[in-house]
Amino acid sequence: MAVGLAGRRRLVRPAHPRPRDILTGLVVVWLSLIALGTVVYLATGALDSVLDAVVESTAGFTTTALTSIDPGGLSVPVQLWRAATQWIGGYVGLLALVVAFPQALQASSLAGDPDLLESHGGAGAPRGRTLGLLLGSTVQSRRRIGGLYLGVTAALAVAYAATGLGAVDAAVHAMTTASTGGMSSHAGSFGDLGGGPRVVATAGMIVAGASIFAWWWIVQGRWRAVLRSSGVRLYLATLAVSTAWLVVTVDGLSVGDALFTVAAATSTTGYAVVDWAHWPGGPSMLLLLLVAAGSMVGSVGGGLRLLRTRMFVASTLRDLRRQLAPRSVVVVRVDGRAVDEGALERISGYQVAHVGLVAVSALLFALIGADVVEACWEGVSAVSTFGPAVGDIGSTGSLATTGRAEELVAAFMAFAGRLSVVPVLLAGLGLVELRRRVRHRLARRRARVVESDDTGTPAV
Repeated sequence: MAVGLAGRRRLVRPAHPRPRDILTGLVVVWLSLIALGTVVYLATGALDSVLDAVVESTAGFTTTALTSIDPGGLSVPVQLWRAATQWIGGYVGLLALVVAFPQALQASSLAGDPDLLESHGGAGAPRGRTLGLLLGSTVQSRRRIGGLYLGVTAALAVAYAATGLGAVDAAVHAMTTASTGGMSSHAGSFGDLGGGPRVVATAGMIVAGASIFAWWWIVQGRWRAVLRSSGVRLYLATLAVSTAWLVVTVDGLSVGDALFTVAAATSTTGYAVVDWAHWPGGPSMLLLLLVAAGSMVGSVGGGLRLLRTRMFVASTLRDLRRQLAPRSVVVVRVDGRAVDEGALERISGYQVAHVGLVAVSALLFALIGADVVEACWEGVSAVSTFGPAVGDIGSTGSLATTGRAEELVAAFMAFAGRLSVVPVLLAGLGLVELRRRVRHRLARRRARVVESDDTGTPAV
């Protein structure tokens, strides 16, 4: 720590950091957290294998419900640490999503995207009003977001305790619900718990999958803004329609269990109350689509995000109409506001990157040995930071029967998905540029040494 503080004093923060520097810094932060978690698991003896510790730590800080250990055999401190990794990962993810990402995107001329409009204020909010009230300065944003996040977590802990859960179980599930992490202190997830905790978890997952700006509206008592938000309406409609579909198509599934499963998939939390991994094709495909679409923009959850999915569908329909009527003028609107072409192109670029990462992930799982359905499920689940999948991983996200290669691919894809793909790509470009700079400096230094040897003067 002393070395870090000493180094911090020597660092000069640039007045206008480049987008690549901001996003590369986020990658470094997450890698540092993963390294810390790995050391803790090894030092406590919870895991003996370095690879298992890395995968467990990555799953924790990326809020992914994947695990290679039986949580029932862990000590209380390790159980709390395991849940805390997901809670910390969720908080860092929120800060990155609503503070660091907008700064980087604005610096790179990406301001004004409807994607950012939704993450800042949600569809239906006045431009910039909600963003300014919630964020303000960087210090204020950390405090306000932290206060909201901590408040939701505390409320969940109290609610879990009121249902009869012990202090440890209540704390663990409160942290992993608020963060949409999905790690449970029970091997069977919520299948081992009663109806009361399931109700709390369902409500908690729905809240966690909503935009943090909707949380802010609720705290302010602005219920009209919440109800007018097309993003909130789309989110709630998705939950309702999907729940009804599962109740109709899955024999013996209760409304409560159906809503729990839909909320877990849409918020990408990864809890399980029934073994849906063996459901027939229709319900299984619905869950896959819910995991792929993910939660609201500006939430702790993962996936492509509902607004981007909606914009993708609207843009596709517009292009089809243009094919039928080339001279027609078709405008994509969000809450009555027209979306400019540049914003649509940028969203399309992100969608291509996200879908491309899912495709690469599915291909890698297939090459490892998974069949087509399992590979697609595992690819979507990992990139969306969901975790569970059909096949060996199952509905509880267990890596106990998977191979090492499958664990590594799942961990890396969860890492890339948690960072929304783009920072990982920019960080990779940053590392390539750094390598080029280092080689250039070394070449210049060698040239100076050669010159000094020829002239007999010492090199500077």
